[in-house]
Amino acid sequence: MTSTPAKKLGRAAPTNVGLGRRLVSGFGAQTLTMIVMVGERFLMVPLFLYAWGLTLFEDYSLMVAAAGLVRLIDFGMESYYSASLRLSFSSGRMEEFQRHIAIGMGIYLSIICVALLLSTAFLLLPVTSLLGLSGLSESNASLVFWVLTFNRLAFLPRAVVRPIYTAHGEFSRGENVFTLASIAQTAIAAGLLLMKVQPGPYNIVLTCTFFLTSWLPMIVDQRRRYPGLSYRPALPTLKELKTIFRRAGFYLVRDWGEVLISNGPVLLIGLLARQPGAILIFNASRVLIGLARQFTIQLAKSGGFEMSRQLAQRDRAGLISLYLSLGRSIGALTGIAAGFILVTAGPLIEVWTHGKAPYDPLIILAFLSGVLISGPAQNSIMLLHMSNVPRPLATASLVQLCLVSALMFVLVPRFGPLGAAVALGFSECMSAIWSHHAATVLLRLPQLRYAARAFGSELAGFALGCAVAVAVLSFHYPSNLWALAVFYLISSAAVSIPAFYLAVGPKQRRRLWTKLNLVPAKS
Repeated sequence: MTSTPAKKLGRAAPTNVGLGRRLVSGFGAQTLTMIVMVGERFLMVPLFLYAWGLTLFEDYSLMVAAAGLVRLIDFGMESYYSASLRLSFSSGRMEEFQRHIAIGMGIYLSIICVALLLSTAFLLLPVTSLLGLSGLSESNASLVFWVLTFNRLAFLPRAVVRPIYTAHGEFSRGENVFTLASIAQTAIAAGLLLMKVQPGPYNIVLTCTFFLTSWLPMIVDQRRRYPGLSYRPALPTLKELKTIFRRAGFYLVRDWGEVLISNGPVLLIGLLARQPGAILIFNASRVLIGLARQFTIQLAKSGGFEMSRQLAQRDRAGLISLYLSLGRSIGALTGIAAGFILVTAGPLIEVWTHGKAPYDPLIILAFLSGVLISGPAQNSIMLLHMSNVPRPLATASLVQLCLVSALMFVLVPRFGPLGAAVALGFSECMSAIWSHHAATVLLRLPQLRYAARAFGSELAGFALGCAVAVAVLSFHYPSNLWALAVFYLISSAAVSIPAFYLAVGPKQRRRLWTKLNLVPAKS
């Protein structure tokens, strides 16, 4: 077993040392990542439609969704290693930390080699008929699908490498490296689409540049920053393999659920309700709702890392305090974002898709209902996930997957994208309620205490978001992408101060003012 001296890899910092700085920097880095991702999605959809047209774009969306199912072969190890590396490092078990990296790389490389061999069969499959494609020839569809699959396989080992930043307490740095890679990939993709490069060459070029823009910078940065680090793969012992899959098995259910829920609805809409524009309106509405969810997920994730450290170091008082504070902040941000989306979804979809995706307020409402009910539970989900407590998350994912599958087959043939939105919104609520119950049991915390604080701030935030969006729309109605950007800049500026007071409690504000020397410290 590889032994790495603690002095080279670093030592785990005390739980509360730099807690506020890490929370703010982590949330800031994730917010930047989210802005880049949102900008990428808003930029790329018009470019895809410009370069390929609606039919080819929807065909490509179906192939992307099908290729995304490759993540099923991860077997839950991404979540397992993310938690295990962080907990080993936080507890000062450096040899175990390095061993996790070694066997993780060994397992992933073995899986990729087998998967690449098996995936060559995609070149022989009738992809167009299997997925119901209409804009690509059989040979082009098979090639594009194989390249997309290869690209997804190349992502898998990052499940071991990326959490190394988080384990060292540098989550924000890892996010920034990821963001720079995303910006580079988006720039390359945009250039190719402006030149109207077709799907086959487009994906080949992106896959080749992925290694230069993503893998290389991350490895170089980590090797420079953590001199004792080694990526040398190793095969696990039988005992280690049993330990991994015994615990990763619970994560497998959750991760499989996420993959199927992320990609399955697009495939089912394509197969059960294939009509021009159906996939586009569903994806466009889902991306918008993702905005309302992403702010809270970013904050919950940043807090989850810190709560897992506190749990590992048995700091119950600090853990409860942070959990309740995050509940208030997450509720407020969820409400504000949902209010904005509810009011602005119509003009936003019209401008974004150049009128090719009709706005359906019922789809937006179906999605938003799921976000508003499940939003405050993101804190609970991240606590369980980051603390390596996978059993309740597996149960919640199984419940969600069963519900959404049954409802999709019943509702999609009759209602199309609206049926899919209703199925996703309802199943998400049920899953979130179960996860929140499990987290409060783990913390021995009354559920109503957290729910009252979180949903109270969410309701106030929702009213604030709606009011600001209506006020700004009354004098600035966006008619193009630039006007849309100006609208959101004005709205963000208008909502920032009241949002801060909603999201941050009096004690936290007092602590911040003291650090900024705006008020005297209490004696």
